[in-house]
Amino acid sequence: MKIFKILLIICFLTTIVFAKPIADFTFNPISGDAPITVDFDARNSIDAEFYSWEIDGVAKAAGPILTFDFGPGEHEVTLVVIDTDDQTDEITKILFFDAGEYNTNLEVNCPVLDESGLYEFKAKAYEDGFCHETNVYVYLEGYKYILDKNIDCSYSKLMKLPVGDYNVEYKAVYSDSERNAICILSVDEGDDAFIKVYSPQENTIFKKDSVAYVEAVFIFGVKNIREGVGLVKLVDSNGTVYSESELSIYYPGAFKGEIPISASEGDYELLVEIKYKDFDLIKVIPISVSESQSEDLISIGPNIYLVEPGIFNYLVNDTVPFEVNFFDENGLILADANSTMNVYKYGDFITSVEMNVGRFSYEISFVFNESGDYEVEFVLEKDNKKAIKNIIITVGNATQLAEVENFTVKFITPMSDVYADDSELIIRVLVDYNKVRVSGAGVVLTLNGEEFDMEYDKFGEYIHITEPLASGSYNAKVVANYLDLVAGAEVVFQASSHHLVIKIIEPDFNETVEITKGKSLNLKVDILDEFGDIVPDALVIAEIIEPSGRTLKEQLIQNEETKIYEAIIYPNDEGLYRIDFIASDLGFVSASEESEFKISFTKIDYEMPGITLDNLLIIALIIAILIMIVFFLKMVF
Repeated sequence: MKIFKILLIICFLTTIVFAKPIADFTFNPISGDAPITVDFDARNSIDAEFYSWEIDGVAKAAGPILTFDFGPGEHEVTLVVIDTDDQTDEITKILFFDAGEYNTNLEVNCPVLDESGLYEFKAKAYEDGFCHETNVYVYLEGYKYILDKNIDCSYSKLMKLPVGDYNVEYKAVYSDSERNAICILSVDEGDDAFIKVYSPQENTIFKKDSVAYVEAVFIFGVKNIREGVGLVKLVDSNGTVYSESELSIYYPGAFKGEIPISASEGDYELLVEIKYKDFDLIKVIPISVSESQSEDLISIGPNIYLVEPGIFNYLVNDTVPFEVNFFDENGLILADANSTMNVYKYGDFITSVEMNVGRFSYEISFVFNESGDYEVEFVLEKDNKKAIKNIIITVGNATQLAEVENFTVKFITPMSDVYADDSELIIRVLVDYNKVRVSGAGVVLTLNGEEFDMEYDKFGEYIHITEPLASGSYNAKVVANYLDLVAGAEVVFQASSHHLVIKIIEPDFNETVEITKGKSLNLKVDILDEFGDIVPDALVIAEIIEPSGRTLKEQLIQNEETKIYEAIIYPNDEGLYRIDFIASDLGFVSASEESEFKISFTKIDYEMPGITLDNLLIIALIIAILIMIVFFLKMVF
């Protein structure tokens, strides 16, 4: 009998040591017409330290209490509990609710500008007075954004918008219906306007009788203005004007020009003035004039700047004017240089002419009396400073310049745009014959006078990857030959040093992210300028392509403390995700960066360890210790 009692005590103590938690929950109401709100209570579970809920296979918030809105039909609710020893138990209950009458409601406010300069999109969506699992979207300029759910059936999202008029469409997607609302939004230019001068920098030292190259951007509200009148004046401390020049506008909305530094040695100011509508703004740039050139100026190498022509397609017997400027490594114009223009046709030398020397430029007029593609080469040299620039001229009749029969060639990239310097550029063209892509054409690219054979790729395009681009203007021309047919295309684009760089922090490229279904994932990027400095207040959008092919857009907001741009997404599917990050800001060339990663949903299974020899020895040791405890208690009591 004593041994039997001892065994009972041992079994009782062993049960306490190895007991698993027990999951259980109640819910109220247990029936009714949907939509219906149900309260769940899992506090009657035994030895539970952690609670995890799933409703219809979707993970919900952890905790012993849960409130959820249900639509009609059958629903599966699962509770998983875990104790302090990481042992687990779960229970699943089936709920069913009849279909009630749906009364849906969507309340929206037109977006308003908050203190951070972002527009807040707000909406409220109800079903029969309840806050259900409703998705609320905003459609804007062809893009779809999902609003974040808040409390009290409200949804909101902050976004940065450029100046313009927008039709904002809200859409609430309920369990079996949708509601839409339209709002007209006008983003005003605002009262803030300023001039940003890129060149020259403040306190630059110029040689007497040199030329200052001026480049400035007029920022009005939230965009660059591509209208207005620009002037630059050289004045002394008394306001005496020594010289004055107009500034012309060029893409992407900058004003540029040059002004003679016709003053004696001393300190002066360049007044960059831009007039637009009721604005008349002046930016003051302090400079100095020296009898001898400073050695501290940044060396950029001698270069040729093409003034005209601006259009490179001409008819036979057109008189084409050519004008170029010649700058030294300090950006100062070089006068009285030896200037030659060489003309080639399909690689064959045609003629060489001396250009006329003006005060600040070199010019000549030339007549092309035969159709075809010509390469015009400028060679300028002075005092061991030499530069060469090439452009392409297409001469023919109107039909030849537009399309050769039904054989065409078309640039996909680049467009007539501004790209970041010090970066490779993929040049892509399409070659079509009878509106069918041609794979066997000979395609030659001429980029600033240098020729490259383009290669056909598996996507039906001809491509060429450039070397990293320096700042400046580029002329790209392609000539395609196929079945004795010839077609060409041409594009002019810019490369600028004022560009953004996207540095992806999370998630890593090709990373496999294991998360619990329904959990969030962080997106983090740094937005830098060309010097590696953090750029504040950039507009950063993430285009998220899910494995199903669905595309969502999220705006990343800069963390005030870390300066990192962040967003939170909730992956819906397992598989490969692709994210295209797009960053833009005033005065910078926009940047884009692509990343891929995989999502794998995991579920932690807590199982008892298998029965092995080591486990048996541990169990035997525990039982022996328990027996000793029992005998000790018996002796004492």
